[in-house]
Amino acid sequence: MTLYVGLFAGAAALLAALAGGAAVGWGWLPPWQRRHVVHPRLFGWAMLALAVAIGIQLGGGLLVDNGLLRFGTAIAGGAVMLSAAFLMLRAQRSPRSR
Repeated sequence: MTLYVGLFAGAAALLAALAGGAAVGWGWLPPWQRRHVVHPRLFGWAMLALAVAIGIQLGGGLLVDNGLLRFGTAIAGGAVMLSAAFLMLRAQRSPRSR
């Protein structure tokens, strides 16, 4: 992973952590998400988990030289990212059934 990709991923993780902290602490969501999210605090925890997942993958990609350990951090980051996606789905409004 190059340094430029690492800087971009670090900025994305920081933004996700800030948005997650605002949602957990105050229930604040960005305007484009307010219509779909029913449980803002759960969505905030999902954003914090997403920031952790990006951090795990970023740390494994930039700091680890061992191939097997790098693979392990990628798998761990992916597992945390999937759990964050599940939490995001649970926080959103369910589709209307007819």
